[in-house]
Amino acid sequence: MDAGQVRGSTSVRLSALDGQRGLIMVFMALDHASLFIAMQHYGEYWGIPLPAYPNAFSMFTRVISHLCAPGFFLLMGCGMHLFAHSRRDRGWGEREILRHFVVRGLVLIVVEVFVVNVAFGIGMYEAIAAGESDPMPGGGVPGILPIGVLSALGAAMVLSGLFLRLGGLATLSVGLGVLIACQALLPSADHAQEVYPVFYHVLLIAGHVDRLIVMYPIAPWFGVCMLGIAYGHALRAKPAAALRFAGPGGLLLLLLFVVVRAIGGFGTHHAAPGEGWIAFLTVTKYPPSLAFLLLSLGTNGVLLSLWAAHPRFVEKQGKALLTLGRTPLFFYVAHLYVYALMGLMYPGASSLPVMYAFWILGIVLLLPACRRYYDFKSAKPEPSLWRLF
Repeated sequence: MDAGQVRGSTSVRLSALDGQRGLIMVFMALDHASLFIAMQHYGEYWGIPLPAYPNAFSMFTRVISHLCAPGFFLLMGCGMHLFAHSRRDRGWGEREILRHFVVRGLVLIVVEVFVVNVAFGIGMYEAIAAGESDPMPGGGVPGILPIGVLSALGAAMVLSGLFLRLGGLATLSVGLGVLIACQALLPSADHAQEVYPVFYHVLLIAGHVDRLIVMYPIAPWFGVCMLGIAYGHALRAKPAAALRFAGPGGLLLLLLFVVVRAIGGFGTHHAAPGEGWIAFLTVTKYPPSLAFLLLSLGTNGVLLSLWAAHPRFVEKQGKALLTLGRTPLFFYVAHLYVYALMGLMYPGASSLPVMYAFWILGIVLLLPACRRYYDFKSAKPEPSLWRLF
């Protein structure tokens, strides 16, 4: 982006964000294809031993997906700030802006409960029928209602909407404060199988309790969303500088990851499960450890800077990723059903190379549908719920 561009010009900036969102959605699709088709998936929960990857290929297939959730929440926060600012310029009041995000957040939660969970039920039918499930912390009645990424996104959107009037530094402080508090307040591994109040699980502790399976507790992901809103402040004020900072800022986070992971203790939840680089990169995701966030957000920052540095590539060679990045909820729902059905049509667990072929096939099949949906929703009036997908 030319540093001399008018502040209100957002085309390159939004293309970089959309391209990054599209890229991490492709990685997300790989993770779910691995779950439904290769039946290989790893749950990096606090309080129980971290998984042991059989080889580097399996490790890469899983760890590359670590970019997804932190990237989604960061970009969502950034988009919330940009959206709110643009609507203020058009005369929207604060209540109207908050109402928009409340509706959008509730839509995400409803879609997960009534649409996404059905797809997971189809894709994991064999495992459910056999009574197989990943070990996880918690206790009480076995969980049957997952609180997944869409519910956490929706809840974080609603909560973050209350903080949109804060300045950039205050927003950054809230986000960092919440993340540090989440690291400090998480019970030790010795208490992983204890039953805590439901609200404590929903806010902080991943695991199962009273028929809930909490994959994404709200508090830490709200913190990441607040970091995104803070970055949105910088992106709106000085877009070229903010995009240039994403690269060195991401490298700094990766350096901090190396330090935190090497020291162990606070911010890791688990020591490295062995020697070597594979063990070093095996980090706790549920709930996200500081090490996990530094690794994933740092890599996201580096990738975002690459998108921003090559705007012509984004608009020409990156069209497919832009399409996915501009139809995120549609793609998310559709890809789950596509890979779940592929898994049913390919009985038994496939090898990873075969799964990769199905993964690519799924992306190829979904791209035209996403293009058509983008044209469809773009033609709808702004208040239409279709535009939320």
